[in-house]
Amino acid sequence: LHLHSEWEEVREGAMQRKRQLEGMLADGRSFDERRRDVEAWLTRLQARLERMPPVGQTLDILEAQLKEQKVSLSLFKV
Repeated sequence: LHLHSEWEEVREGAMQRKRQLEGMLADGRSFDERRRDVEAWLTRLQARLERMPPVGQTLDILEAQLKEQKVSLSLFKV
């Protein structure tokens, strides 16, 4: 009887650990998916920054560039 109860205790501990590891695996997969999304976003943003013209020197050009940036950044949300 004592051996049986010890076995049940070990088995329950193993099952609990298995559930914990499965949860950690799911978290890792979720993190990796999010990391790939961020990498893709950064790649798109970097490409856009490389195509941008120099910063304007007059108020009207700066205002136009600022407006364009606000619109563009709204498209680049992760």
